[in-house]
Amino acid sequence: MSKERPSEPELPFNALPLAQRRKMVAEYWMERLFQSSYTRHGRLFHVRTWSVKIQHRSQRYTFALDSEGRTEAATEALSIYISILTRGWKATLENYKARMAPKDPEEASDPAILPKTDAGYWAGRLVRRPDFRREDGTETTELSARIHHDGLAFYFPLGSNDPGEAAGTALKIFQTILKDGWKAANQAYRKEITVAVFWSMNPLGYTYTSVTSSPHAPPAVPPAETGNQSGALRVALIEGDPSVESTLRGWIDRHRGFRTISSYTTGAEALQDLRNHPLPELILVNRTLPDMLGQEILAEVTAHRPDLPAFTYGIYEDSDQAYYSFSGVTGGYAMRRRPPNKLLEPIDSGTRPYSKSQAGQQIQHYFQNFFGTPTSWEEPPDQKLLTPREHEILDCVSKGFVDKEIAVRLGISPWTVHGHLKNIYDKLRVRTRTEAVVRHLRG
Repeated sequence: MSKERPSEPELPFNALPLAQRRKMVAEYWMERLFQSSYTRHGRLFHVRTWSVKIQHRSQRYTFALDSEGRTEAATEALSIYISILTRGWKATLENYKARMAPKDPEEASDPAILPKTDAGYWAGRLVRRPDFRREDGTETTELSARIHHDGLAFYFPLGSNDPGEAAGTALKIFQTILKDGWKAANQAYRKEITVAVFWSMNPLGYTYTSVTSSPHAPPAVPPAETGNQSGALRVALIEGDPSVESTLRGWIDRHRGFRTISSYTTGAEALQDLRNHPLPELILVNRTLPDMLGQEILAEVTAHRPDLPAFTYGIYEDSDQAYYSFSGVTGGYAMRRRPPNKLLEPIDSGTRPYSKSQAGQQIQHYFQNFFGTPTSWEEPPDQKLLTPREHEILDCVSKGFVDKEIAVRLGISPWTVHGHLKNIYDKLRVRTRTEAVVRHLRG
C-alpha cells in the first residue's frame, strides 16, 4: 500500500496582503518572465526556456522553468510562488534543486571555460556596440561586455578600446555585482539600455531608442535644445532604478515640448502624490516596477483622472528583448527606432489642454503614416522574393509566435522553421526578427 503524500496547508487567500494577492494569478508572472542568454566569441545565444525571479519576505531567487511556451511558464512560476507561501523557502528550494541543478548556460556547455572571476573570461567577451549613445548624445565606440548575473543581463561600456584594460573593468563591474548587488553596480557604472515606450497594446505600437544610462544626475540641458519649455507638457516619471530615472529625465527634458516635473520610485508613492497634487499632464511608468505592474498603475490613474494621457515603457538589454517581451498580440506589431530626443514624437504637445483622446488620435495617425500600406497594389521588391511558406512564417512571427508555436501551427518541424527564417533574413537583408517584422509590416 503506497503512502499518501501529506497535503499542503490551505492558503488563506483573503488573509494575504494586497501585494501578495496580486501575485496569485498567472498573468502577474507573465510580465516577469525572461529568457536567459549568454555571449561567446562575440555572438549572443538565447536559452529557449523561460526563467523568473521571485521575491518574498526579503529573499529572492531566480528559477529556471521547464516550459518553452510563455503561458505554461507563467503557470509554472505561479505554482512555485504558491509553494513558497504554503511550504516556505527551504522546502521549495530543496525540491527545486533536487529536480534540476541550475547552472549558467554558458558554463554548463563548456566545463573547461574560465571562471567569471578571471579577467581572461571577460577578455573573450568584449564587443563593440556603436548603436548606443552617451548621456551627452555622442556615439560611443568603446569596448563593451555583456554581464549576466541572477537573471539580469546588460551591456556595460568599459571606457577603453584596449582589450586588457576593458577586460579588467568588466571584471570590476562583475565583482561589484557579486559583492554589493545590481543596485550598487548601476550607481557606479554606466550601462547600455534600450527604452521602449508602448503607445498601443493591440496592435502593439512602440517607439524605442538605445542609450547609455548615467549613474549620476543628467547634465544641464542647453537652452537651444529645449525649445519653448514655458509651454512644455509636464511629465511625471515612475521608475525604480535611479540611474535609469536620471537618464530618462535628461532625455525627456531634451525633447522639444516636454519637461519632467516629478519622478517616483514606486507605484504606491506615485499614486499617493498624484491624488494630492494632480499637476502632471503626461505620465510614463515602467511596466515592471517592484511593487506594482505598470498596467495596474495606469488603471488607478484612469480611475482618478480618466482623460490624463499615461503610458508604460520598458527597459531592455536590446531591441529584440522589447519585441520578445510580448506574446498573444493578434493585431500585429508597429515599432520604430528613434533618436533618444525624439522618443516621444508619436504625441504632440502643441495643443493645450492636452487629453487622452487627442493623444490617441495622434498615435494612430503616427503609426498609420509610418506603417501604411503601399499605394500600388504590387508587393515591394523585397516581399516578392519570399515564397508563400515564408510569408506564412513571417506573418506568424509578426503575431508574436515563437519558433515551436509556428512549427505546430503550420505542421512542420522547428528546424524547418529555423531554415525558413534564415532564408527570410537573407532575402530581406535583415539580421533579427524585429527587423524582419518591421520590413513585413511596412510592405
